[in-house]
Amino acid sequence: MPLRRAGGCGSGPARRPRRPPPPRTPTASVPRHHAPTRPDRNLRHLTEPDFRQDPKDLKALADHSFAAGVSRMVLHGFAYKDYQEPDRATWLGWNPWGLGYISFADCWNEDWPQLKAFAGLADYTGRVGAVLRAGRPQVNVLVLDATSCIDGTTAPDPTGTPADAFRRAMYGAGLTWDVIGPYNLLSTGEVRDGRLLPDGLGYQAILVQDQAALSAEAAERLVRLAKTGLPVVVQGAVPARGTGYRDPAGEDARVKAAMTKLSATATVRFATDAATAVDRLRQLGVRPDLDGTGVGNLVPVHRRTADGDAWFLYNNSVDAYAGELTFRTTGAPSSLDLWTGGITELGLYKKRGQTVTVPVRIGAGDTAVLLFDRRSSRKPTAEATNADRILRRDGRLVALDSRGGRRWVRLSDGSRRTVDLPGVPAPRTVTGPWTLTAVTVSPSGTATVEVDLDDPLGWSDIPALKGRSGTAVYTASVRLPASWCDRNRGVELQLGDFAGAVRVWVNSTAIRVPGVPGGSPVDVTSVLRPGSNEIRIELSTNLNNTLRGQALTGDPAYASWKTRPELPYGLLGPVRLLSYAQAGV
Repeated sequence: MPLRRAGGCGSGPARRPRRPPPPRTPTASVPRHHAPTRPDRNLRHLTEPDFRQDPKDLKALADHSFAAGVSRMVLHGFAYKDYQEPDRATWLGWNPWGLGYISFADCWNEDWPQLKAFAGLADYTGRVGAVLRAGRPQVNVLVLDATSCIDGTTAPDPTGTPADAFRRAMYGAGLTWDVIGPYNLLSTGEVRDGRLLPDGLGYQAILVQDQAALSAEAAERLVRLAKTGLPVVVQGAVPARGTGYRDPAGEDARVKAAMTKLSATATVRFATDAATAVDRLRQLGVRPDLDGTGVGNLVPVHRRTADGDAWFLYNNSVDAYAGELTFRTTGAPSSLDLWTGGITELGLYKKRGQTVTVPVRIGAGDTAVLLFDRRSSRKPTAEATNADRILRRDGRLVALDSRGGRRWVRLSDGSRRTVDLPGVPAPRTVTGPWTLTAVTVSPSGTATVEVDLDDPLGWSDIPALKGRSGTAVYTASVRLPASWCDRNRGVELQLGDFAGAVRVWVNSTAIRVPGVPGGSPVDVTSVLRPGSNEIRIELSTNLNNTLRGQALTGDPAYASWKTRPELPYGLLGPVRLLSYAQAGV
């Protein structure tokens, strides 16, 4: 969360966030998705043109892509409004390349309610992209596989595939990998200090994955690399024949001779399956850049600059992750808030030799970015505590806790300190009256709806908004006693559940919040004041319900929408203010 410089409500704007390190173009020749890219702050994806997607759906797609190796994304839709045919609906546009059964485009123009909220999503993906293009990628294993395949083109196998088993084994060990073909293997450079491409990706080993045939040149290249000391693991089939037609018998003989030499090399192991292959890699000294309990559900992407390291972590699970992660770096850690751009120096971690261990929490299906500054030597650090968090502000350690009272902190110099925190008031739910003002959109134009509510409600529970699409502004006031604004307390805003795209203002100040439900609370201490405080939440919907409603009127141009379900819209809450105590260690 963005943290303020001094305590107390209304103490001024939060500290200006530092930018992530600038991208640096790798100089080494690389085989696949880590090729150099130009900086770009947008999201690119051809979205499903059915007007049912929200920012949470696009964020999920982006997070999957980033975890898979994409480093630049651009968001776009179709906008062919001028293309018309008599039997096609033209409101908001029609996609002429819709394969016949799709008659609507995601035409993102001024009529599309969620467009105004997409700056937050673009900032999110832009920050991830900036991190993933900084410095050079660091990858543990280079997988040699001549087979090209595209996942998802066939029905999933409920029992799992060999590719699934391989991913589970590698991620379970915390290992990352790239895939390369035999031809590209010939131009991967030499080995130095036990690493292939030491000035680039720094592979620790090569894994030959189930290759019954291999070109003689690639087989002989494996032998040369193994003889330099680079670990090689052959999983599954061992290459026994060549792939060319000029001299098949001669190439087969060369491949078999190369495999004989390979098997006699000290840094080579053979394995029948993925789990055994991972064990063989460990035996040969291959170590992950990330380790920790339950790390198998986390997909890490590691980038290294001249003076720092960055990890993008994607929680590929329906469960939240909470645990200690050990990073192979010597840098002092900070967390980057991908929604606000704020960078928070962490004070609770353990530095041991060439590793740093940090407690990490990542929501289900969510992401995190940790930055490590190898130039910094923050001393002392906190290594253990019963407080919720330990941060570093202006060079000193600060304890934060949602309960208050006496807390202890053990420092890296072996000393133990006690911190007395003030009591913390119970969370305060922002109750009514809420004022809701909505502008709905439809092919016939716009309409305004005004409703008074006791609590936030979804649109399906408001008769005037049921089956509609558009933008609603929920407004309420909450009174805070002066004690909430004491210097040694802070306040966070938690939106609760919502369906749509949101923007938030507190006392007329725009607040950057996670654009998807379930995000972390945001610090609003600097904009609150004793007495009355206004909270305004704008929620914009997609167009599914309006299109469905138009179909239910009998309009034949919208007939395909008649069977679509009505989607939930609206602010569901509860909207709460959460107090926390803070004090220097």
